[in-house]
Amino acid sequence: MLVYNLVTSPLAVVLFLYRYYLPVVIASLGLYIGGLYVLFSPISSLVSLIIGIVYGRAKLKNINVEEMIFRKERGEKVNVRKSVKTAASFTKKGVEWLRA
Repeated sequence: MLVYNLVTSPLAVVLFLYRYYLPVVIASLGLYIGGLYVLFSPISSLVSLIIGIVYGRAKLKNINVEEMIFRKERGEKVNVRKSVKTAASFTKKGVEWLRA
């Protein structure tokens, strides 16, 4: 989910930039500072896009996707307990990360 949010953030910034940020920021901060804010907003979203792509590729290196596909084709059953434990551990790590 983290990778998804990082990769899709530039699309949301474009929408928010023209609909909300641009009129309010220019009017409230002035042309120069508001312009800088509007300039740095897409740049920061592109940085998050690059971080999301790099992080996603690094995470996928640890997962053997081909083996998962072949298991499905062979008709092997999914170990539900293992899947639930993995999901719970990811959730626990995410909550701990948010608290820190």
